[in-house]
Amino acid sequence: MHYEPPSFQAPHRVLLLAAASHGWYQAADSAARDRILVQLRRFYERWLEHGATLLGSFDDDYFLVGQPSPLHYSIYTLYEVDSIEFIPALMNSLREEVDGFRLDSCFRMEARIGRSLFLVPN
Repeated sequence: MHYEPPSFQAPHRVLLLAAASHGWYQAADSAARDRILVQLRRFYERWLEHGATLLGSFDDDYFLVGQPSPLHYSIYTLYEVDSIEFIPALMNSLREEVDGFRLDSCFRMEARIGRSLFLVPN
């Protein structure tokens, strides 16, 4: 097997890591949680609008309740993108107030950029 050193060529893999925070767990009622989920769904839809391909998602809430601490995240989505220019603005949108709250008050998120692992078939 021949190892090819990484180059920064498209397509890129983007691993979006997320964790619910106090804002989610302390939401006043189900109506507040519904408003939060509408904004969160819209955030994920915007990835697709920017041309990202969703490769998979993973929520490890089977054996975890409350805020995650060992891994710091409990929600993962994996995208493939040809361009990464939209990602900073999209991540910043979490800080924008919509309907009286900011999504970053309910979820912590981080985007990691990489490539597919050459040892594993795509």
